Amino acid sequence: MPRRFNADQLQTLPAGEREGLVALLLRTAHAYFESDADQLYRVIGNVTLLMGRLVSLLESESAIRTDDLDKQLKENRVERIVNYIDENYRQKITLAKLAEMENISTTYLSHFFTKTFGVSFHVYLSRLRFEKALVLLRNKSFPLVDICMNCGFSDTRYLEAACRRTFGCSVSEYRKRCSEEIEEDGGRQEDGLLVSRYSRRESRDFLRRFLGEEQYQALAR
Repeated sequence: MPRRFNADQLQTLPAGEREGLVALLLRTAHAYFESDADQLYRVIGNVTLLMGRLVSLLESESAIRTDDLDKQLKENRVERIVNYIDENYRQKITLAKLAEMENISTTYLSHFFTKTFGVSFHVYLSRLRFEKALVLLRNKSFPLVDICMNCGFSDTRYLEAACRRTFGCSVSEYRKRCSEEIEEDGGRQEDGLLVSRYSRRESRDFLRRFLGEEQYQALAR
């Protein structure tokens, strides 16, 4: 059974322990964003050390208590729904199909979904498809029609509308911006796709601004 940690316990840790965990996390981020070959083993080592400290500092729950059953059932339902959507977002998905899968009414699932995810089923699905499309849009070799088909958009107009709502620009303008960012970042891609929405350079610069130059450089020591 996977370990489960009570994150609230972080607040009860001694200040020194909390600060140590944060410092280790920042050093790991610094090593990852620098992305030198020599830093790879530092990242792996830091992650291993971080997990070891979490295991030793936080209470591990080896069994689910009876009074947690309702919570567990809800988590299981959420996991099934999320997994189903992640696996089928390219196709037509309906709330009725999900309700049938869970053996509950469509009305009940609609309320459950909105309460759990903070948005309606249709908004969640549209946002997920758009997020998937953004990754592909950053690679100019993918035709727009193929991206729409691969991400579940029945028409390019829906993708255009989502892009304008989110970024205030057309898809072509967004792709142009991405091309400029890729050129500035050295064109780093993985398997034909960008590793993330934000480049390592952007992430590194954000961390540097957040910590300040002196603290950022100190992370490498």
